Amino acid sequence: MGEDALLVSHLQFADDTIIFCKLKKEQIHDVKRVLRYFQVALGLKINFQKSRFFGIGMDQQSVVEWANLINCKVDNLPTYYLGFLIGAKSNSLVAGKPVIEKFQRRFSRWKSTRLSIGGRVVMIKLVLSFVSIYFMFLF
Repeated sequence: MGEDALLVSHLQFADDTIIFCKLKKEQIHDVKRVLRYFQVALGLKINFQKSRFFGIGMDQQSVVEWANLINCKVDNLPTYYLGFLIGAKSNSLVAGKPVIEKFQRRFSRWKSTRLSIGGRVVMIKLVLSFVSIYFMFLF
């Protein structure tokens, strides 16, 4: 592949897709063109009004201009994708706060159930071990 080749990386889950590309207008146009071909070939519709454009390493004026080129909304990082916080520092309290809050909500329900003290301890240890695994997959 040459220097001007289209380099696209993506994350996809069901009907959600994140597309990453270089900071070149040609690549933005190429990505939009490929998405249009996808629509025509499969008969599916991409709702660009629900799509969001994130500019990393770009000034805000360029971000707005490029988002208008492909007819989508402008957004900023950090943001949530499929319930995961992306774009935040991995050691940031912001990244772990939703998980901690969810744990606290669920733990308050466990206290009201009829689990014995030993059962609660086992449950807490299990959840805490999975929280660490969860964070390892994020970063």
